[in-house]
Amino acid sequence: MSGHTLPQALSTDDVDTAASYLREYYGERFRLPDAVPPRYSGAYFDGFDPSGQLSSSPNIITADDLLSLSLLSTPINGSSAVQLLFDHRSTIQNYLETIPTDRTLADYSEPLSSENFAAWRLENFLTSTIPGVGWTRASKLIARKRPLLYPIYDSVVSQVLGTVKGGHLNFIRESMNRPEISNRIDVLRQETQLSDIVPDLRIFDVVAWMEGRARKLPSENLEAVSDE
Repeated sequence: MSGHTLPQALSTDDVDTAASYLREYYGERFRLPDAVPPRYSGAYFDGFDPSGQLSSSPNIITADDLLSLSLLSTPINGSSAVQLLFDHRSTIQNYLETIPTDRTLADYSEPLSSENFAAWRLENFLTSTIPGVGWTRASKLIARKRPLLYPIYDSVVSQVLGTVKGGHLNFIRESMNRPEISNRIDVLRQETQLSDIVPDLRIFDVVAWMEGRARKLPSENLEAVSDE
């Protein structure tokens, strides 16, 4: 993990700062104790299911999936939506059918690549085939379909971790395999009373993103909903 760094808020057993990030981010949605405003639209990404199709469509890209990316400030344009929902529907379904729904990223002990990780191959297909879908949107779509397994690639988070694309995935995989990180996430969930809808991988992501935001790292996308 040379050159890569954990979020400072997850680097020690003192998780008070990380807990405050989660309360700020998720507090309004889940009515967490000691929650503080503002509202973050990204808090609604986890388990987003306005049409009630989430559990019945694990291998199909739906309109809800595309709308969910707007919650993370990366909306899908019309042309890309048509290709995802119609033109490449069966190809994407074939990829997703090879990716387990119940495995976590921490289940993988060996380094991942496009050769041994089907989710990575799906990301490569999306970024090379769908105009307007780059690494960030592709990772969010896959994270939407496999929330236990695939981390979001975001410019702020990558700056906090000191990662680039392939190294980003494998550094987070290594981090989630560390017992002390798993234990700290368990403590965070208990202390904040955060819903099980939010997977451990997403807790890691949100803590890193909120830390980067607190450090005022540059980003083109801010998820806080305007008061206007």
